[in-house]
Amino acid sequence: MAAQPQTSRLELAADSNWEFLLGDPSGAEARSFQDVSWRRVDLPHDWSIEGPFDAENPTGGGGGFLPAGIGWYRKSFTVPAADRGKRVSIDFDGVMASSDVWINGRHLGHRPYGYSSFEYDLTPYLAPGRNVLAVRVDHTESADSRWYTGSGIYRHARLVVADTVHVPVWGVHVVATDISKATATVNVSTTIDNGRGVDEYVTTKSNADGMEKLTAATRERKNGLVFCNLVDFDMLYGHRKDVEGFARSLEEFDAALTDYLALLGEWDLLILTADHGCDPDLRWETTDHSREYVPIVAYAPRQRVGRNLGTRATLADMGQTVAENFGGKIPHGIGFGEELGN
Repeated sequence: MAAQPQTSRLELAADSNWEFLLGDPSGAEARSFQDVSWRRVDLPHDWSIEGPFDAENPTGGGGGFLPAGIGWYRKSFTVPAADRGKRVSIDFDGVMASSDVWINGRHLGHRPYGYSSFEYDLTPYLAPGRNVLAVRVDHTESADSRWYTGSGIYRHARLVVADTVHVPVWGVHVVATDISKATATVNVSTTIDNGRGVDEYVTTKSNADGMEKLTAATRERKNGLVFCNLVDFDMLYGHRKDVEGFARSLEEFDAALTDYLALLGEWDLLILTADHGCDPDLRWETTDHSREYVPIVAYAPRQRVGRNLGTRATLADMGQTVAENFGGKIPHGIGFGEELGN
């Protein structure tokens, strides 16, 4: 992706400079995977047409008696600084036949049908530097058409850069009704996506249940931001000044956190904060709202060395950091993303 003039939507051709391998190597979805020995191709690309023709090939007459199999494609690109905070997606006009797509090692989805176009949102997983798209194409079930289709990313692809507020793909619908020889009524409807809002609420029964569901939501990666509120610390132990229960719950949380950290990618950011000083210290007359300005712990896997964020003046610093990460801003708080190299 090269720098482009300012506009609310850009469609950038993504047909050139893909690395291709006919085969199924392990780990090829990872950004660090070495593909220097792969062959460079441009889209549209069909590996079957390269042959050889053989009446014994499982593609049969509909596939031209050509080979099929499994192939991988990888493409590297960078996102200009001017486009940070915008929505970036990849559109494929068609991949034959069964495809899986990754960005920087994050699985975006599976498409079992080769004739339809499809789109994936890359925004939550993009890195400031080099990004790698990886596509695995499985055409081993090759006798699947009455006419020749080929194998691979056999149609065009494009990167789409849009503002946070944008018209999503297939967001405009035109329907003609009341059609006569002289007139017709045309109805046009447009969907606007403002890039905000909550996609899903999940109710949990306990801290342990909350961590399980938080882990599942992070593994599925449906959203760019996942928020979890563990209330047991406050409601069960803080208000009741149950020091032993609080300590036991912290041990359970610590054990679950170890597994959770293993899911985080290089450019993920985990922020932990206490609600309002709810630990059950018996020296305090009240354990609720006793210390509003609590420490914030931020964890970024890309940081190999710990960084001191200092004493935060307000919890709004956390909100500001999250807002800036998504290209926004709130009235209060000082973001600390830059201190993490974000």
